[in-house]
Amino acid sequence: MICNKCGRQVIEGANFCPVCGADLRYQRNNNSGSSGYINPNDETNFGYTLLSFFMPYIGLVLYIVWLKEFPKRAKSCLNGLIAGIICIIILFCCVYSGRAHSNSWHRISPESVISEKTGV
Repeated sequence: MICNKCGRQVIEGANFCPVCGADLRYQRNNNSGSSGYINPNDETNFGYTLLSFFMPYIGLVLYIVWLKEFPKRAKSCLNGLIAGIICIIILFCCVYSGRAHSNSWHRISPESVISEKTGV
């Protein structure tokens, strides 16, 4: 078995790497094609999803920082980030589409300018 942290050969069935001390109890089989290490503290978290929804920049930073060590938690941040950005775009479109329609009836027509000049 190979330690996923330091890459050294480890005795099969060992709980910890004798070189770097990495916890090997949660290590997957290397033939699965994944990184091999499952962090026991990694779980999805609605709080981080909500935080990322209201503050997308923080969600992006947390996603980048946690991507390798806490993939489930990072995915929660990504979900909130995407939902927040979609809501911001929808809100932006609604506000500015309403603004464009409300300004259209406030335009000055040539007839009103002529009537003001002539006093008619």
